[in-house]
Amino acid sequence: MAKHWGDLPLALQLGSLACAGVASGVIASSLSNRWLYYDLSAFINPEAFSDIAAQLPANEQDYILAAWEMAGEDLDYRLYGSVLYFGEDKVQCKSVSRPAKVFNRGWGNCVAKSQVLTSILRNRFSPSDTYLAVGTLAQDGIGGHAWVTVRSEGVWYVLESTLPPPDQPWLPAAKLSHVYSCEAYVNDTGLVCMDEEVCKLIHHANLIVDRKDPRQLLCKCLNPHHMI
Repeated sequence: MAKHWGDLPLALQLGSLACAGVASGVIASSLSNRWLYYDLSAFINPEAFSDIAAQLPANEQDYILAAWEMAGEDLDYRLYGSVLYFGEDKVQCKSVSRPAKVFNRGWGNCVAKSQVLTSILRNRFSPSDTYLAVGTLAQDGIGGHAWVTVRSEGVWYVLESTLPPPDQPWLPAAKLSHVYSCEAYVNDTGLVCMDEEVCKLIHHANLIVDRKDPRQLLCKCLNPHHMI
């Protein structure tokens, strides 16, 4: 049975994760291809961005837009795959870095950019009001994807971390449930798993991973030219 934590955007609790993609070339050489284990507080790390967050606008929606611009525009988007297993308080992964490292190097895929955006937002918003979401993007056959959800003034919004805010940035989650289908929500304090098979953490670092195992999340990220 799926575990529910907090007041979730129910319109996004849909779909199943299907994904593909591997890091290659220059990008692969700068990312670890071995299994790494992060506590959730390292995977999403608000403290690492506290000084930056303190300089952002006081108005809530201006704060969101400023954070979104930092992750969506100031960080270059690069297409490569990330492998993720979620547990109750840890993430097992390949081709995933800590969000501060992503920010300092200046580039990342959908997972990396969403880690940065969620970490910045968590300095302003409570754990029940912002998450990194992992699931599928039903557009142009993109498949596995990561994005950010935030609740402002009682409304849940989707923030597409691979792009800067559009001219009309507020994309209500309820109107995008046919596009964004979430399998897991995560931030620094907890995990909400919509499919317990997807979110079953493999505890043994030396376990040989079956690439046909449906629990394995291979995130093929958004091509920015295909964004709605």
